[in-house]
Amino acid sequence: MLDERLVASQSQTVETRVLLSFRGEEGRYCRAFSGSAGGGIACRDDEGWKLEAVGNDSEGASTDYRMAGAGDSEILALAQEMAAGPALDAEGEKAARAQGWR
Repeated sequence: MLDERLVASQSQTVETRVLLSFRGEEGRYCRAFSGSAGGGIACRDDEGWKLEAVGNDSEGASTDYRMAGAGDSEILALAQEMAAGPALDAEGEKAARAQGWR
């Protein structure tokens, strides 16, 4: 889902939605997501996607950030804090996906 799904083209009925994509302070691509099992933020490094923040329902992840009872607004607020600039627009997401999010 993190590798392929684009915000603008995802169905509103998917179980887990990508909320936004952005570049973090270290230049890595990050994606905020939300679903029935919880939400969070994952950032991509050379090995793949790593959870950076998880919501209350996502147990067992070892991350720097934890959000108790995080809803979409809390996830989006944390994404804003982590971002080095604005969220990617539809064209920015397409280009990042085409480059393997690197």
